[in-house]
Amino acid sequence: MSYEIAKYFQSSTKEETIAFQDTQKYQDLLEELEKRIEKSQGDKSVLKNFVMICNGHRVSDLKNEPLNSNYEIIIAHADTGG
Repeated sequence: MSYEIAKYFQSSTKEETIAFQDTQKYQDLLEELEKRIEKSQGDKSVLKNFVMICNGHRVSDLKNEPLNSNYEIIIAHADTGG
């Protein structure tokens, strides 16, 4: 993610590792990101402005899947203009 996007998620770096237990799912990650964005922006619905991709799949489609630490998650603006 870019530094601009990182600020939305209360991060000061382009890359961040978030520790989760092996039993957690992508839904848990989405909930953590919602908390962070709500804290920084005052509204968790801002999360809809971003798309998160993991191993070629949207994270929102993987909600019930267990987290896989072998894959990075890319966060980008959902609307890139055009």
